Amino acid sequence: MTTPPALRSYQTVSRLLGPVAPKLLAHRAKRGKEDPDRLAERLGHSPHAKSDKPVVWVHGVSVGESLSLMPLIHHLCRTRSGLQVVFTSGTVAAAEILAHRLPTQVLHQYAPIDTPQAVEAFLDHWQPKLAIFAESELWPNQILGVKARGGAIALLSARITEKTALGWAKVPDSARYILNCFDLLVAQDAQSAERLRALGGHVQAVHNLKRAAPPLEVDINTLKSLRVDIGKRPVILAASTHKGEEGMVLQAFAAMLGQHPDAMLIIAPRHKKRAKTIQAQVEKLDLRVLRRSQDGRPDEDTQVYIADTVGEMGLWYQLSSLAIMGGSLLDHIGGHNPLEPARLGCPVVSGSYVSNFHSLFDEMIAAEATAFVHDADDIAAAMETAIQGDYLAMAERAQAFARVQEQALEDTWKALLPLLPTAPVQIPEPA
Repeated sequence: MTTPPALRSYQTVSRLLGPVAPKLLAHRAKRGKEDPDRLAERLGHSPHAKSDKPVVWVHGVSVGESLSLMPLIHHLCRTRSGLQVVFTSGTVAAAEILAHRLPTQVLHQYAPIDTPQAVEAFLDHWQPKLAIFAESELWPNQILGVKARGGAIALLSARITEKTALGWAKVPDSARYILNCFDLLVAQDAQSAERLRALGGHVQAVHNLKRAAPPLEVDINTLKSLRVDIGKRPVILAASTHKGEEGMVLQAFAAMLGQHPDAMLIIAPRHKKRAKTIQAQVEKLDLRVLRRSQDGRPDEDTQVYIADTVGEMGLWYQLSSLAIMGGSLLDHIGGHNPLEPARLGCPVVSGSYVSNFHSLFDEMIAAEATAFVHDADDIAAAMETAIQGDYLAMAERAQAFARVQEQALEDTWKALLPLLPTAPVQIPEPA
């Protein structure tokens, strides 16, 4: 089948953008959206030497997708030592976390932008036999480039929103062409599976790797130290909050302080660079506030503690009587994963704007493993319920629910096995 006209136009336009890509990336770097020291990687140039092993390219664009792939990566490294895994990500935050999470034998670099020049440079260097993408990565030049070189491609935990599906439906031949490039297409929920099939994709299974991730790491010594600092004070966590959500949580917390003046609120913003703004917001309420990155540990007078560091979310879940999931209190974000606190036994509530995790929340609500809050009054009531210990049974149900989801990893691994390249047999030299 010949390449559809819309895809050919995309390839032409993206090639024309290639020469100006360095300037665009430099501008993004000035805004903190790229690593200024690693821009060459975004243009397809690798800091690592070529491998003499068959290469498996794994890509997760941001933190959530990257972390969801970790169990698969570790299993791949344990069982297929004759392969070279190259992991790419697209955001600075993901790169920072992956630096501490990836197995030592896995090579990391930033993903090439989707210009033909960058993709060709990346693929010519690595020549992957298998590419594994996660969630919503449908970059035509990357996909077509892998297929043109004879590589297999898997899209795992595929998620496609109604808006994105409508966009692809305007170019149906291109949508079908791209989706049929995948040798394995696994949707993360029934809605995505239905949309992908309507666009011409062959969905073989429905599994969500985010449901199979291991519990977040917790440094035990740091946890013990923080517990000493906090003592028996009740702790509430606002997790992965976005602009506009902290005010609602702070309003609820201030109201609740009348009954529980020793309570402490931890705010862990999704974007750590917002910490200074949040601190100013807290100070206007005359609440005593400290920042993790600047002030270290909380003291007995700390009422609000801003957790503006990377890789410590597991700590905050372990310390808290309740996690209020951010990204869900306003209608333009789509929510965050409630299984992260659930795996660590932390009760979790969420706003109702959870389009990114619609199926998961439906199942957890049905299992009485979480609850929705809609405004500051609801949040204050949830805080009170948690402090009284009345969410402990809900937390146990959530933890049990999370354990059941681990089957997704095993099922996904079995589906991937036929696509994995075979490492060459090493014949020893004669004595």
